[in-house]
Amino acid sequence: MVCDCSPPSQEDISMGLAFCGEDCLNRMLMIECGSRCPCGDMCTNKRFQRRHYAKTEPFRAEVKGWGLRATSDLSSGVFVMEYVGEVLDYPNFRLRCKQYAEDNHTHHYFMALNGDEIIDATQKGNTSRFINHSCDPNCETQKWTVNGQLRVGFFTLRSIPAGTELTFDYQFEQYGSEIQRCFCGADSCRGIIGTVKEGHAKEVQEAEEEEEVDIAPKKSKKLFDDHMLKEEIEKLESNNGLRRKDHVLELARLMVRAESSQDRRSLLHILQVTKEAACLRL
Repeated sequence: MVCDCSPPSQEDISMGLAFCGEDCLNRMLMIECGSRCPCGDMCTNKRFQRRHYAKTEPFRAEVKGWGLRATSDLSSGVFVMEYVGEVLDYPNFRLRCKQYAEDNHTHHYFMALNGDEIIDATQKGNTSRFINHSCDPNCETQKWTVNGQLRVGFFTLRSIPAGTELTFDYQFEQYGSEIQRCFCGADSCRGIIGTVKEGHAKEVQEAEEEEEVDIAPKKSKKLFDDHMLKEEIEKLESNNGLRRKDHVLELARLMVRAESSQDRRSLLHILQVTKEAACLRL
């Protein structure tokens, strides 16, 4: 998708202006500009592609194992790093889990990319895999479209002084009997990491039974739910329609990411109940 930013003039360049900044249409929709961007090499909306990562370092985080901390002051909204690894479909994910169990792996580094794929950073990845969970995180994950592919990155939620550990809310669902304790130490600590969802457990169990009897499912199952997407949709729904300009922008971002019919119907309903004429014109 080509943005509508104006090509930079020599005067703009000499003034040190940022091109494809906060008002770039692609940036607002969490889409990185491509090779046809009118700003060319001056485009600043290519952070994933150019690996414009923040300065960080891994360290021993006591009972939590390894952690990652900032080595310079970070302001709010800064791109920290991309979460990279091997992209697995569900059958390969199950095989990988069994392999790790047999090898007695203590730590797994899985992150859902979409409904059909998951990123495994256990064997191949970068230091972003050391970012620990916190019930009061200072970072969040965002899913950006880069050259047509969905990619995951960490972004700061607030200003972070140098030397501070970087954390985010794992937000995963546990479908086993073993509950994982949380050691984040936050005042709002929930005591455990994630939530237990019995419905999801049943779905996984059914898929495993299909594998054991070698029956191929007629339809691919969305086993890796995008919980962050669902929470963002629910938050926007709670406003009872679009009320501000930032609500319209958030709706546009969610429309780019929504894949399931249920999510798309939810977004359509938000539009249908919107009464603010100014928002509808946008």
